[in-house]
Amino acid sequence: MIDKIEDLYFIILSQEINFEAKDGSHAIKEFKNIIATFPKEYSVPFTMYIAGLNYEEIANSLNINIGIVKSRIFCMRKKLHTLLKDCR
Repeated sequence: MIDKIEDLYFIILSQEINFEAKDGSHAIKEFKNIIATFPKEYSVPFTMYIAGLNYEEIANSLNINIGIVKSRIFCMRKKLHTLLKDCR
């Protein structure tokens, strides 16, 4: 699913999206493979976020500052936007 915020598109996943998406979007399996190519310090907080945890829960789980969590998730969303911009 794509969320448009101030003319920027960010990937937002829901657990309700199934693997057999027929709308032309990337399948979840393929998306997870793309996420796995990024460094763990970025992919782990992002994966936790799309799994439904909030920033504070992620920060506490990883024992890092909430600002770092927000920054890493934002960076991942931006990188994914760049990689997947032609898939819309």
